[in-house]
Amino acid sequence: SLSGLSGSSATTTAMTTTITTPSPPFRIRPFDPDRDQCRLEEICRDVYGGTDYLPSVAPSLAFDRQSTFLVLAEDDKDDVDWDENRNEDGHGVMAAVANLRTFLPGRAWLEAVRTCETRRNRGLARMLTTVLIDRARDEGQEVWTCTAESNKAMRKVLEGGGMKNSNRRLHLLSFEKMRELPGWGVGDKRESRPLLQALNAEGLVGREARETTWEPI
Repeated sequence: SLSGLSGSSATTTAMTTTITTPSPPFRIRPFDPDRDQCRLEEICRDVYGGTDYLPSVAPSLAFDRQSTFLVLAEDDKDDVDWDENRNEDGHGVMAAVANLRTFLPGRAWLEAVRTCETRRNRGLARMLTTVLIDRARDEGQEVWTCTAESNKAMRKVLEGGGMKNSNRRLHLLSFEKMRELPGWGVGDKRESRPLLQALNAEGLVGREARETTWEPI
């Protein structure tokens, strides 16, 4: 997702890919807030310097009809974390999560990819994202996502899932700079304008984006 990126980032889009089906001791299942929330908070504790947005929105994603929020769970009884973190009903240890959200007809956005720190570098994120990409492709959807250019690990995951760089760049707003806009800072009594107008950026928004209606989740 866009949250947590800094500077410019590369956007990627899907191409044909070979699908990897999880095999024991792994299983893929929907995220369950009752079972998985605490484990997710542990996984995200140090992401983005402890400011990861995902734990706060995970319950909403789980019930969002436009989202496919999945868990890659591991049943590994030899792992030191297994007894402590395994769900009582045998659903296994959450090793990775990812979400795929349909945001326009025929287009989906891959986001919220996280892997437990003790289970990284084992191809688990690639396994999970590849399954999501495959599901989207079967439904005729084109998959998009973005990541920071400096995030080599995530770029490797996306390339392994069959995605390619579209060579488009996104530039994230600085909240500090936004406060300098007329009327946007605390105590600034100047008349404020809508953000795109204040940035003189209305001309950069295409017709398709203007006509799109977004629904809250």
